[in-house]
Amino acid sequence: VTFKYNGSTIVPGDQGVDYETFKRKCTDDVRLFGFVRFTTGDAMSKRVKFALITWIGEDVSGLQRAKTGTDKTLVKEVVQ
Repeated sequence: VTFKYNGSTIVPGDQGVDYETFKRKCTDDVRLFGFVRFTTGDAMSKRVKFALITWIGEDVSGLQRAKTGTDKTLVKEVVQ
């Protein structure tokens, strides 16, 4: 699942099962958060892991970049 910005508000974005689709959303002019679920382990033990990916495109302004860092904490709280 992704969370993106609508103005200054963070809103739910897309969800899916394909990592390539997620990567296509990560363009130079956006900032977004992606919550990824994956399974790891061996034949005897499988574990589900989660990762929160923060994407800040190259064309995002410095002020928006700084705000993204503080917003990441809020996204973590909502997802947990």
